[in-house]
Amino acid sequence: MKSVYSAWLAAIIVALSCVVQARAATDSFEDGVEAYNEKNYAKAIDHFTQAMQDFPNNFALYLWRGQAYLGAEDYDKAKDDYAQAISLNPLDPDGYIGRGSTYLWKKDYDKALADYSKAIEFDSNNSWAYDGRGSAYLWLKEYDKALVDFDKAILLDASNADAFEGRGCAYEHKKEYHKALADYSKAIELEPKSPQSYLGRAASYVFMKEYDKALADCSKAIELDPKSSQAYVARAGTYFFKKDYDKALTDCSKAIELDPKNPETYLFRGRTYTWREQYDQAVGDLSKAINLDPQNAAFYVDRGSAYYDAENYDKAFADYRQACQIAPKNVQAHLGLSGAYRKKGLFDQSSAEIAASLRLEPENKNALAGMAWFLATCPEAKHRDGKKALEYATKACELSRWDDDSDYEALAAAHADLGHFDEAVKWQKKALKVSWLTKKELERAKERLKLYEDKKPYRETPKTHGK
Repeated sequence: MKSVYSAWLAAIIVALSCVVQARAATDSFEDGVEAYNEKNYAKAIDHFTQAMQDFPNNFALYLWRGQAYLGAEDYDKAKDDYAQAISLNPLDPDGYIGRGSTYLWKKDYDKALADYSKAIEFDSNNSWAYDGRGSAYLWLKEYDKALVDFDKAILLDASNADAFEGRGCAYEHKKEYHKALADYSKAIELEPKSPQSYLGRAASYVFMKEYDKALADCSKAIELDPKSSQAYVARAGTYFFKKDYDKALTDCSKAIELDPKNPETYLFRGRTYTWREQYDQAVGDLSKAINLDPQNAAFYVDRGSAYYDAENYDKAFADYRQACQIAPKNVQAHLGLSGAYRKKGLFDQSSAEIAASLRLEPENKNALAGMAWFLATCPEAKHRDGKKALEYATKACELSRWDDDSDYEALAAAHADLGHFDEAVKWQKKALKVSWLTKKELERAKERLKLYEDKKPYRETPKTHGK
């Protein structure tokens, strides 16, 4: 997550030194700042608390201690300190900016938006307030609104590296990767020791399939922050796309060593095991992720996918259903459940789940490709519609700008159902180039190519029993 609350605190040192007359309080404050800059947050909190004994109503001290609590990831205490700062000086934007940043970390994005907007109300020229609100919009996936705020933040302060990083992230989500690279590079120029900007740029390079450049940026982030589990996970993901699974697993394991209570680290190692078809290990890691965060639907989706690939469809079905119960709007959960229903031969229910995913996100290319696949390959004739399948598959490819090989299988299947076997062969051959096909999936894809070459459509076969 981006930091949006650091630079504005520097000015508070001057303000505090003007009101603090007691030498001991001044020493405690300065020692607290020094400890904070050294990332010794516990020590910083102690010093700021000591200074508060002489100045219990000092607005700036609560801002600094709130910042230290944020560094220590004690978000509730940080929020309380910012609330106290706001009560002491309700017209100052800094308290709202600080509390807004706390709400970002707590994933309470609507409250973050409210606080940043309040800060802007009191100071419409505050770059950090716009930067923070842009970050909240990012998390809410309102990328156009995020861009507007980041543009304003940069206009007000062209040295705000955070705003360039945030705008780069927004462009990345909008698939404007060259603009994203430019903004991440500017952020790096302004703050060359910020690992987050390197990781952001690495992600854009991955999307552009420039994996060696992505690896270089991930390694730079690790050099800058050797204890960053996030950086190791990012590099693991890049190795994954290069099919260097051993290095991917090594980096995932290092991330777990650094942050054993972070479920995301187990998630990524579990995914890597799934692609290596080491399903027992995958399920083990994904189960650990679930134990650490049992209300995260995405973890159940991934474990369901591991079970599905292992052909344990009953357990896959249970996990996908649990994900849907936790997060009814999770498109991937509905798509997974649709696949599990297909394997059980329950095609009406399968159709209903895909339709639900498209109602949730009509422009989701995975849902579009899933519907195309179902309409083209369902063994029950009443569900097949090659013409509509072709429309859905084409739209999925258009959304990815014909740059995602994973959609080509649905396109090939649609053409085969319509008897367009030359087109089916063409697109199936392209589908075989997908970099992340497992060995099992690759063999099945080759079998479908042979069917199309023999001028036969593909029909998915249900499995009546799970393992």
